[in-house]
Amino acid sequence: MAESSRRRRKAVAAHVRRLTALRVVVVAAVGLLGVGAPLAMPTAAHAQAIVQTGPSAGEDEFGSQFVYWRGATGHHYLYEAWYNVYTGKWSGAINLGMGTLGSEPTVAITDQVFAGPGGNEFNAQYVYWTGTNGNLYMAYWQGSWHGPIEIGDQEPCSQPAATTLYPDGAPEIVIFWQGEQGYCGQDNADGSGLFYTYSYDSVDPIAASDYFPGPTWDSNAGLAGSSPSVTTVYEQEIAGNPYALPDTAAIAWQGQNGKLWTQEWDALNGDTTGAVCYTAAGVIGSVPTVSGNTTAYDDEEWQIGWTGQDGILWDGDNIDGAFGPISSQPSAGEMNSAPSMVQAPSGTQLPYPENQSLHVFYAGSNDDLWQAYYDASNYTWSFQDLGDGPIV
Repeated sequence: MAESSRRRRKAVAAHVRRLTALRVVVVAAVGLLGVGAPLAMPTAAHAQAIVQTGPSAGEDEFGSQFVYWRGATGHHYLYEAWYNVYTGKWSGAINLGMGTLGSEPTVAITDQVFAGPGGNEFNAQYVYWTGTNGNLYMAYWQGSWHGPIEIGDQEPCSQPAATTLYPDGAPEIVIFWQGEQGYCGQDNADGSGLFYTYSYDSVDPIAASDYFPGPTWDSNAGLAGSSPSVTTVYEQEIAGNPYALPDTAAIAWQGQNGKLWTQEWDALNGDTTGAVCYTAAGVIGSVPTVSGNTTAYDDEEWQIGWTGQDGILWDGDNIDGAFGPISSQPSAGEMNSAPSMVQAPSGTQLPYPENQSLHVFYAGSNDDLWQAYYDASNYTWSFQDLGDGPIV
């Protein structure tokens, strides 16, 4: 159809634009945390309705964490709670006064540094969501909040997912989502395919003109059964190189068969790999979440988490392209949302092994914001009710 042809032409144009920087990418995947005994994931006979949405979280290089969500029914504004690493305290829920949101938000954090509360250093945050008119919107923090800003001609059908790459040393934000408005829910590439856009890496991504115009169709993903999640994969191009090269994104989603699917996107040539099913996970119960391990210098790793069919947190990993066993975390309690998993980014100021720790945020059974924390120094999980509810 004409629309599909238009998207294919845009995809080719994006590909050609990046070929000047093309190099071979060694695909990485998802890794960590087979803590505890691997378990067999409960599997439904058919794909069931899943938890489609949840909060979105990020961590900056200094160790502060930021969680964003759409306010509960009747208050669909952009909310934030954040952990100030300098004070060791959480902020509590903050209504940023932006909205109303048509989806849960997503956040990408860059390596740009700005002075924040107390004159301390924090990285810039870029938050995206689908507006009630079906267009893509954003807000950003660079010492103070700005927005909302409409990024037209994108039209997501789902909660978007964003991450930051550095293909030429400057930050480039890539944003994935499911389907296009006008086709949402249709069982074809327009309604159930994955699409993406990205900011130009030579500009500060604060205006609509800073993003590639129109959605690009991810022709390698097939049909998706949920919104996606995306993280940065830190590629070790040279063995033993202590500096990660963050130019590849890993994307995960629930397929129409109810199972967990993943692929990679290369920022240097603007194209994706074929999709791969994480069969050990069975039929999952939520949109998955992914997080890249930035400090695994000998391996290329990323982590995956999801709400199981049993309503609790499950996690798995991929190391050098091989999926690992899966484990459950029953102490996390029942989850009322999809989880959001974060880890310190490349260039982190956190010491080893703290820089390998993992934070997972979700709505608990009481609809409060909860945090599951994996402490890499002693290989244990802990769980905390942060309050701030109801967040769903």
